[in-house]
Amino acid sequence: MKKWVFFISIILGLVLGGWAGYYYWQGTPRCSLYRMAKAIKNNDPQTFLSYIDMDQVVEGMLDSTIKKVRKKFSPNSDSDEPAQEESSPKDKRFNDMVAQLTQSLKPALEQQLTRAFQNIEQRDRISPLAAAFLSHVKREGDKAQVTMKVSKKDSYQCTMEKTPDGFWKVVSINVDFFKLYKKARKHKDRND
Repeated sequence: MKKWVFFISIILGLVLGGWAGYYYWQGTPRCSLYRMAKAIKNNDPQTFLSYIDMDQVVEGMLDSTIKKVRKKFSPNSDSDEPAQEESSPKDKRFNDMVAQLTQSLKPALEQQLTRAFQNIEQRDRISPLAAAFLSHVKREGDKAQVTMKVSKKDSYQCTMEKTPDGFWKVVSINVDFFKLYKKARKHKDRND
């Protein structure tokens, strides 16, 4: 009788441990990275895009680009200092232009990502588990810094944030917008 109780206790402990581990896994940034890589492998751009907060990504890309442009044109100013309370009409027009650009970039970026799914070569080489576990994830509360190395030369960095639903979304991508633009132009010129 004691053997049966011991055996049932072990089985129950394994089942509960498996359930707790699976529940914990569902709330990690690595699980979201796994699902994103699985969406790439399955040619499912809608699922992939559901793990990206496009508004925040585009806004962050524009903000960092604007800071670089301002620093380039006025290197003596500190680009991190807050803007003056009374901005000039020129600054207001510039800010309006940036707001319009932000609104137009979001659908264009989503469309480019969807097209990229159709052009991914060697889809069979993408391992969702490898993408999740070979990425460097530094988690701090409800934010995580992720570095994913895709080749010897290229690595991508992003920031993920936990949503109220319990999964993680990419909220910023650390890319040089100008380098990204140059790569896209070269690729377009080769295909034309």
